[in-house]
Amino acid sequence: MTLESPAMLALSISGGGHRAAGFGLGTIALLQELGLMERVAVLSTVSGGSLVGGFYLCAKAGFLHDAENPQRAMEAWRDDGFRHRFLLPLLAFLHDGGLGDRLVADLLPIPLGPDKKLIRSAAEEVQALLQKHHCPDTLGHEAIRALLASDGCAPDQVYFNAADLTSLDLFRFGVMRRPVAKHGDVPDHEPAYVVNRFRIPITAKVEDPAQVVAAGLRIADCVAASFCFPGAFEPIIFPDDFLRLPKGDEELRSVTTRLCGGAEAVALMDGGLYDNLGLASVEITVQSLRLEEAISLKIAPHLSEAERARTPHPKRGRIYVLATDVDNIQPANKALDPAGQNPPQETANVDEARRRDSGGLLGARRWIWALLSGVGGALLPLLTLLALPPAVVALIVRHLPVLRPPLLGWIRRSPGLALPLHQLGLVPNPAGSQGAAGVSVPLLAGAALLWTRRRTAQVLPAFNGYLKRTRNLTYQYLSYKYRNFAGGEANTFLLRNLIFELAPGPDSDPDHRLDELTHPLQDFDACRAETHHEANDWIRKKLEPIAWLLALPWPEDPEEALQLPDRFNSPANQERLRQLRADLALDEAVRTWQRIQAVLARPEEPLRQADEALTCLSHVARSVHSELPATSGLPLIGDPLLSQICEMATNLPTTLWLEEFRHYVPNTFLPDGRIQHPGGWYVDEGLVGSGLVRANLYKGVAVDVAVAAGFLNTCFNLLEFSASRLPLVEK
Repeated sequence: MTLESPAMLALSISGGGHRAAGFGLGTIALLQELGLMERVAVLSTVSGGSLVGGFYLCAKAGFLHDAENPQRAMEAWRDDGFRHRFLLPLLAFLHDGGLGDRLVADLLPIPLGPDKKLIRSAAEEVQALLQKHHCPDTLGHEAIRALLASDGCAPDQVYFNAADLTSLDLFRFGVMRRPVAKHGDVPDHEPAYVVNRFRIPITAKVEDPAQVVAAGLRIADCVAASFCFPGAFEPIIFPDDFLRLPKGDEELRSVTTRLCGGAEAVALMDGGLYDNLGLASVEITVQSLRLEEAISLKIAPHLSEAERARTPHPKRGRIYVLATDVDNIQPANKALDPAGQNPPQETANVDEARRRDSGGLLGARRWIWALLSGVGGALLPLLTLLALPPAVVALIVRHLPVLRPPLLGWIRRSPGLALPLHQLGLVPNPAGSQGAAGVSVPLLAGAALLWTRRRTAQVLPAFNGYLKRTRNLTYQYLSYKYRNFAGGEANTFLLRNLIFELAPGPDSDPDHRLDELTHPLQDFDACRAETHHEANDWIRKKLEPIAWLLALPWPEDPEEALQLPDRFNSPANQERLRQLRADLALDEAVRTWQRIQAVLARPEEPLRQADEALTCLSHVARSVHSELPATSGLPLIGDPLLSQICEMATNLPTTLWLEEFRHYVPNTFLPDGRIQHPGGWYVDEGLVGSGLVRANLYKGVAVDVAVAAGFLNTCFNLLEFSASRLPLVEK
């Protein structure tokens, strides 16, 4: 049982492809398990996170709208609806190995016109997911409006964040229920649609053209705009790719022009180009809530709105911001990892060396097989070597569809082209798949680039560094802002839900906080040589802050007082502990972590009456324990198993079809404990480097690792944050 609390939660789910969707799914599953999802007032999502956020909104709204007994609808959602209408369907969607092929199926023969785009195919896949599970599919669907009209049914505000390439600004889609403070002392209590930076009130006047435009927006298109990653997709155009406006309807056209900031149309792409965390939308919402609060408490009416929102007051409520950041700091795939350009020279045996050899008779035979695979197989290398634009290849294939099968078959088998494409995740290659891989104009352009020059190895690490810096700026800004709020006693708390900074990579520094942008200057003579802890010491160090919390005598009844050690049992500590138990379901979080520890300590034992997310974690723990031996030779259980799962989650790739990645090679370490080669996931066992590394190959499902990591890490972060909020000052 979760204690009642007036505190609100804001949840942001960052970008990162299906890795982000899996991690976000695990995060929401944990919050649902603790009873905290009904306190999420704000849900802000970006890119891959928008897929899980959008489906959660639609699945919940559809279930409650279809409930036979409206009075018991929320109870039914908690008991069974969440699992069967949201968690299991989205997990199945992420496990769909045919997604990559379906994304481009409509584009073959490859079109050159504007009517066929890869991003539209992606939007149709999201639309198919919603329709398959009988979910509302537009912002104005009656189920969505019914959810907004139902007080006390979270979330109150939902945002899908995209980036406007025209203004280089944020472009939001969403809905909101909560009052939004206006100028003056009268809040606006009307629910509204959100398009770009505009609120469009939802009223009974359905003929209002602004409402017609907003209500008709498909949620699948809004989600697609949020995950429209550059390089993989073409820009999605608003309003052209969203609405079919009647010709000559100047009234509707004037509405879309205003929504576009005065332009007839704007090009939208991945929201991560502006804010990969989704915290910008959370921040404006927190400001609005604080201003509304100031109005109701009559706080300093003579001050400006911004000053009133920040003014301390003992009756201010507490807001917890859980920022789910699933952006790792390592190169996201092996083709773009500079360290991977020079694979180790050792091989396990002669047969392995012969298999990997690309020269001599074997290499010639592979090339001959590739060139003889059809006219298309001979045509593509000829055109590419002549440096003709990929559009020419696309044009030929479009007008001569008979060339498509041999062309795509050649792409699969070509040792020079298929390897980087498989490594990048651009061409899916599931085991046992039938037919040719999907390919589109952007993929052919990428193929030609990789064919002629592999200097793109510098691109993704640089982009990851850019994302790391921008998210650090956001964290730093909000951390200091919230820390100094209300005279030093914060009312808004930022929780960092960050699995991808847990595992110690070669460019991580455990001695510096995440919000410190640059390392301070140090005297060279005083600097020690760079050292790393042994493989599992770092996870024990991470667990130390919560060890004392777990050791407390937690009662079965969360309403029963928790006895602190005598020297710490002060009224201030008791009050803060009481707040955390109520606000963050701390009792349930402790019990859930104990269940997680039991799974890690005894992964071979079957679970009894477990929720779906813990079952997923158990499945991952069991498979890693049985298939991946520990480098130390000790059994892979407990902390070493936790360390290994965190490492595998850290090295998950950013891709649209995470299901394709089923082979993992662990990190390799130097004798002093530093990482020699970061581990990585592969779509094909044949793409793994040397036989020496392949000896420890793990065959598992990356989707399950992402979900398990989200579930595990969210619980850990709630405990870590709670421990940090309890500086046990002695009496």
